[in-house]
Parts: sequence; structure tokens; C-alpha cells
Amino acid sequence: MSWFMLQNLISFPYLEEYLSSVVHPWWFRKLLILLCSLIIDIYLVGCTCSFGLYVYKKLNKHQETGPDSKIWKKPRKFFAHIIDIYGKIWHGYELTGIEHIPKGPGIIIYHHGVMSIGYVFFVARYFLETGRTCFSLLHHAAYWIPGLQMLYYVLGLKSYKKAEIVEMMKKGRLLGISPGGTREALYSHDYGIMWGKRTGFAQAALEAKVPIIPIFTQNSCEAYRTIGKTSKLKTLVDQEISGNIHFNNIE
Repeated sequence: MSWFMLQNLISFPYLEEYLSSVVHPWWFRKLLILLCSLIIDIYLVGCTCSFGLYVYKKLNKHQETGPDSKIWKKPRKFFAHIIDIYGKIWHGYELTGIEHIPKGPGIIIYHHGVMSIGYVFFVARYFLETGRTCFSLLHHAAYWIPGLQMLYYVLGLKSYKKAEIVEMMKKGRLLGISPGGTREALYSHDYGIMWGKRTGFAQAALEAKVPIIPIFTQNSCEAYRTIGKTSKLKTLVDQEISGNIHFNNIE
């Protein structure tokens, strides 16, 4: 009854056809697919890689003893080459100060940025130059995305707890952490540090008695601008921090 009253009230006999063409659910589906197409494509590629690594693990089951097993060196090198080539061609990526990273255990701290693409390039380049895997702390929500567990395992991505980080340091591993996380990704467009009270990495470093190595990627927030000029990415590795650690003027 109310629909006919609305038609008579505004004297628009084609109101139903007009609304159906504007707000038809299919248009919303098209818009949603368009906005999410890149994310869906990345997810499907990740699932495909994860499945391939699972098959590779089954074929080499007798050699697999953990994430440090030698059988994972070839897959990691394959991924590292692809990422590094992409970084060179599309972003002109450079890495300096790699000599400041100790050969033993350590915690690498980096600014997250919009997509933390600079850190991804750093991990790939560091592996190619040293043959050493830099494990990474992953947000717990991203870690539980179905279909990607095997890929995370091989690349050393996990939502590590403090006790696990200390244990990793005892094994001589290198771990990358972004204390700002998604907070920096969403709000730190001027490269401001937004750690809040997230200083657990420092406590883990003190407990394990390992150094903290800060790195920074220039122009990472401008890497995917659609308007304006973009600049090449360059990761700078600073000297390690050890001993007493204090944090001041951090949001």
C-alpha cells in the first residue's frame, strides 16, 4: 500500500524501474568485486603457492624437520628472486647498511607503512645476499586466514608470542617486528612512530640479550600513489641497539 502511495505522491510512474536500475543488487556485487579483485587475486595466488608447498613437503617428508630445514632453501630462493626482481623493476629498490646486521640472533624493527612493501623487499634481498631467513611477526588476524598456513610456515610468518620470540633468539634466528602494525598503516602517513605501549619486543630482546636493529625504507608510504610523482624505495639499516633501552615521545 505504501509503495502505491509513494508513486501517486511524487507523480513518477517509472519509479520502480528507475530504482531497480540504480540500486539493483547486481551493481553492488560488481562494485564489491571491482574493489576486492586485487585482494582476491593475491589470496588465490597465495593459496596456490601454499598448496604447491604442501605437495613439495610431502615429496620430501623424510628431509623436513622444521622451518630451518634445507629443503625450504629452494622455495625461499624462488620467492625471493620474484620479489626482488619486482622491487628492482617497479620500485628501483635499494638496500644499504646490511653490514650492520649481526650474524647471530637479533630483532629487526621497521615502520609498517601502508603496505610495508619495503620490509618485504628487504627480507627478499637479505636472503639472496646472505642465504639467511628473516622470520617475521604476523598479525594474529592475518595468520588465521585459511589456505595460507603452509606459505606462512615456509616464509617464517607467524603470530609469535613473547616466549616463542625468546626461544627463537636462543636458536640464533633473526626476527622482524613492526610495533606500530596496522595503526601505522592506517594513520601514520608522515612516517610518525605509533607504538603506544607495544614495547614487548624490547622486553624480549633484553631477556634474550640480543640487539635490536632498526631499519627504515624511504618513500614506502608513497610507493602506490595513483596521483603525483613516486620515488624509488631504499631501505637503510641502522646500527644495532643493545643494553638499556628507553622509549620517549612515542604515541
